[in-house]
This record gives sequence, C-alpha cells and structure tokens, in this order.
Amino acid sequence: FDDLVNLGDQSFCLDAGDTVATTQGRVSLAEGAGAGGAFTCNCVELCQLHSTTQSTVSLTTYENRGATNDFQGTILQITVNFLNTIAGAIFTFDASSALEIHSGGVASFTAAATFAGSGVFRAREGSTVSFSSASTFQIATEVSGQFLVESEQVSFEEVVTLTGSNALMDVRSGSRIVASRTVTVSSSSEIRGTSGTMQFDGGLSMASSSVMNLTSTTVSVSTWSMSSSTVTIGTGTAMSVSGGAQLDASTMTLSSSTSTFTSVQASTLTNGGTIQGRGGCNMQFTGGLQTTSSTMDLQQSTVGCGHLQMSSSTLSASSSTTVTASQVTFSQTTVQMTSASFTSSGTMSDDGGSLTFTTSTIVVTSTFTSTSSSYSLTGSSMTVTQHTITSTTITLTDVSSQFLLDGSGAGGGSLVGSLASGAVFSGLGFFRHRTGLLRLLAGSTIGCGLQLSPNAQILRRTRALQQTDLTTTNPAATACGNSIGSTTVASGASLSIDTSCSFGTESWDVAGTTSTYTTSVAATGAVDVQSGGLLVLNTVSTSTNPFSITGTFTLSGSIEVLVTDSSTTAIVILMKWDDTSCTDITSSVTVYGCTSCTTSVVASSTATSCYLRLSIGMTSSDSNDAWWGLLALLALIPCAAGLAWYCCRIRTQDPEEISYDEVEVADGGYEGYE
Repeated sequence: FDDLVNLGDQSFCLDAGDTVATTQGRVSLAEGAGAGGAFTCNCVELCQLHSTTQSTVSLTTYENRGATNDFQGTILQITVNFLNTIAGAIFTFDASSALEIHSGGVASFTAAATFAGSGVFRAREGSTVSFSSASTFQIATEVSGQFLVESEQVSFEEVVTLTGSNALMDVRSGSRIVASRTVTVSSSSEIRGTSGTMQFDGGLSMASSSVMNLTSTTVSVSTWSMSSSTVTIGTGTAMSVSGGAQLDASTMTLSSSTSTFTSVQASTLTNGGTIQGRGGCNMQFTGGLQTTSSTMDLQQSTVGCGHLQMSSSTLSASSSTTVTASQVTFSQTTVQMTSASFTSSGTMSDDGGSLTFTTSTIVVTSTFTSTSSSYSLTGSSMTVTQHTITSTTITLTDVSSQFLLDGSGAGGGSLVGSLASGAVFSGLGFFRHRTGLLRLLAGSTIGCGLQLSPNAQILRRTRALQQTDLTTTNPAATACGNSIGSTTVASGASLSIDTSCSFGTESWDVAGTTSTYTTSVAATGAVDVQSGGLLVLNTVSTSTNPFSITGTFTLSGSIEVLVTDSSTTAIVILMKWDDTSCTDITSSVTVYGCTSCTTSVVASSTATSCYLRLSIGMTSSDSNDAWWGLLALLALIPCAAGLAWYCCRIRTQDPEEISYDEVEVADGGYEGYE
C-alpha cells in the first residue's frame, strides 16, 4: 500500500480469500496517517511500516504473525492490545520510530521477541506489558505503566527508565531480567521482585521517592545509587553490589535472617539516609561504608565492614547485633548499643562523639584513639590493645563494667597507653591494665578502680629488692599530676608516681602540725600493692609533692624511693593515706640516690591519717630533732639513752644489699626476676 491514510482494519498480505498472498509487504504511510481499527501482519517474512516523515498511527490492536516487523518514521500507538505469537519475532525501529502501549492497552509476548534498532519502546502510564517467553530489548525502554516479567528472561541491552507513580517493573517467580545498561528508577516508580532474579550489570539508579521491594529474590548490581528512595530486602533475598552503593537520603531495610546484602567496593550513606537491619539479617560492606548525617538502626543483625567511617551520624545496635570492621573512624557520632558486640580488627578513633554501651562487648585489636568524647558502659566491657585518650570521659557505671588495656603482651618499657589532659575514667567499674606501659599525664583522672595485673598463670618466684628497671615490670603505669581511683598493683606490676608533678592542694595534720601540701597524684580510694607489686616514688627532692591516698593503703609488695637531689637537708612528706593504725612500713621501703636518707611513718594528731616521711641528709635523730624543734632539745637529756639504742637499731640501707622475698609473678617471668 502506498500513501495509506487509514491503517486500521487491515489484514496485511492476505487476498480476498483470506489466504497469504505474499510473504513480504510494505505499507507507505501518508503524512498524518489515520487512527483506529486493528492491523494484522500476515506477511510471513517481512512486514514494513514506513513513512518518509514521522507519522503517528494509533491502533486498537496490532497482531504480529510474521518473522520481522520493520518500522521507519513510524510511532505506533496501541490502545487495546499488542500481540505477538511468533517465536523469535524481530521488531526493528529506526531512530524516528517507537512502539507505545497506551493507557488501558496490553502488550502480551507469549513467544520470544527481539526489539532492535535505535528507536524506543514505551509502556505508558496505565498500560500493562507482560512477558512469558524470553525477550530482548536492544532499544531504549521507557516504563510508566506495568512491566511484568512472568517467566523466562528479559534482557535489556540499552538504557531502561521507570518513571511515574504507577510505573512498576515486576519480576515474578522463576523469571529473570538482565540489564547491561543503566536502569533508572524515579518519580515514585517501583521495582518489585518475588522469587525472581535481577541482574543490573550496567548499574541501577534510584531517585525521587522510588521504591524497591524484594522477596526471595536474587539481585546483583554493578553500581547502585539511591536518592530519596526506599529499598526493602525481604525474606530469602540476596543482594550484591560489586561497585559499591551510594545511598543519599534513602532507606534500605533488611527484614529477616535470610536477607543478605553485600557491597564489594566502598559504599556511602548520606543526608539523612538510613540502613535498617532486623530479624537476623546479614550485611557485608567489604569495601567499607562511609556515612554522613545518617543512621544505622540494627536489631538482631550481623554487619561486617571494611573501614567504617561515620560522621555526624547515629549507630544504634541491639538484640544480639554483631558489628565488625577492619577499621573504625567516628566523628561527632552517637553510638547506642544494647546487648550487642562491636569489634574493630584495626584502629578505632573517635572525635566529639557520644557512645553508650549496655550489656555489650567492645574489642579494638589495635590502637584506640579518643578525643573530646563521652563513653558510658553499663554491664559492658571494652578491650583495647593500645590507646591514646585526650579530653574524653569514660564512665564505668557499675561494678561489672570494665575498660581493659590489654597491651598484647608488650613489655613494661613499651608504651601502650596514654591518658592525656582531660581524660577521665569514673564510676564503679574498673580500669584494668594487663601488659606494657601506661602513662597518666597531668590533667587526667582515674576515678574508678585501677588494677595493674598481668593475665597469666601464677608461679612461685623470688624477687630482688633492689632498684628496678621498670621496663622489666609488666604491666607498668606512670602517673603525673592526675587523679586515679582505687588501685591494685598486682605481682610483677608497677605504679610509678612522679613527685615533681602538681595536681592539687590539701590541708594535712602531720604529727600535730597542720599545713597545706601540693599533691603530685591523688588516689580517691584504697591502694593495694600486692606481693610482688612495686610502688615507685620518683623524682624526689626537697621540693617533692606527695602522693595522696584518700583511703587505706595496703603494702604487701615494696616501695622504691628515687631521690634526684639530696644536696639540701630537709624533711619531706612522700605520701599520705587514711588509717587509724599507722603500721611501720619502712622495712619494705628502699631509698636510692641518697645514702644519708631515712624513712619513717608518722600519724596525724587525731590518728586518722598516716604519712610516709623522708629525712634528707639527716640521721633519724636529726629528723626527729628538726621535726620537734625545741621540744626535742628540752627532752635531750632524758632521751639520750633511748636515742642511742634507737640509732643502733636503725642503719642506713646499702643499695647493693639484696633481700629476697618470695612473691608471685606472671608466668614466663620478666627481666629483673629470677
């Protein structure tokens, strides 16, 4: 037919007897070809609809019975039904042609079909296109209606666009879609999967309130971007993204124990986005996850991650949730965990965060760094291998909570922990230090229990009472100008107090004389130096600042006093503790750097406090004379005999002398022990 105006109600390639008259036929459409009616292509080999100028043809029905349909300059609109029953049928479109299924129209492909060329296939709003046989789109596809893949595989070799609130691509049981070019879902449109397979090799882009709902569906995506969209990964669904996921102002929810999500490369969650996990789901961000102003809300979930980076975000985890990462970086982030576990196999750092853990476990197998943050642990434990903490408060709210500095077997001379100015540990729990050197710098506070104890089997050993190389003690802690809580120094451990530092001032009654003293370190609780443990008072001089203990002091180990300046005669207070009975502990005290120094214990006039006193450049009698002044002079004659006996009893300790005391230290021993 040439210059055909009305294409409708034509049964092409048939003669008057309704038999096939030819295997090929061509319709040359006149400009502005008409509308309406039905068209049946009976041309077995080829049916051509051509127009020299772009023509729009609207038909109620188009039925194909031929092998090839060729459209040039033709926009074919179907309002009722487009039907293909020929297996392997090919529909070709040039750049000015399109097949459009309009509102109310249905296109049913019960046999395999291929759409080729450079035109467009459009499923308009209100239309329904269904596939029950394998089909291939080599042209662009635009979906505003319903696109149903009911069985077999539909392949898209050009871009696919879903747009509009009624747009739906539904991949049903046993069916599969494969898209080698980008699929774009926008304007409240939806991708739905039920027991099917989706393969987005060219990437998936979702925006403008678009939705993806998946049940028992397997999804693979090369790259995935979401903006203001919602994805639900339901029961039996596995979704994998090889190139990383970018979720912007979007929500992704995994809802059951058979819901899994895997992202191989780095993923992002930004601008109020939410990742929600429920019901035992599993998420793996092996390439890492970076969140900004977003939320991770996890219940009964397992999350694995490369580098977890969260900025101005919230991490909420509960109900046996497990979160693991190879590295963690938090900035201005809120963490709330209840009955959960959190592990970083690498470093963990946070700045300006608020972190609350209840009946949870936190493990950092490398260095933990915290600045200007707040931690609260209730019924929880936090274990780190090394740490640097500055201006951070860690509250161990109950006795079952602990912060453990493990040290990973480091020697006592290896620095594994540092509490800088503003670092505060408080509460009823315990700061436990296992191995390596812990440095407590000026302005730091340990207001909870402090336990220095190696975690190893106990053996029977002997320890030389001589000046100790603190690098051979393990664990070791040094304190300077800070506050600590009740402290236990276990066998093999050491606590070194730098008496040249300043912490605060206290008013003390020493043997009836009240004065104000500047302290070097203050312990707000009992201090227990156990057998084999060592307390060192170093940098001692005439201007030394004492160690203050507001609580009892138990000494089953030893004290070493390291004098750095003995050139001036003086009496100084080394330490103070509270007790009504001031036991003489001087037999367990050794002084180094001063052969003319002696120690003694004196009490307050009210017998509530005890003081360890050091006399520099004096004998014990000189010490008493200087302390009691004129009273000692008046009592000189009646005290002479007693004084002579006392001087014979007291001798200056020789630092080369070694006395052995059987104690318990950690298994494997330490240098300095034999």
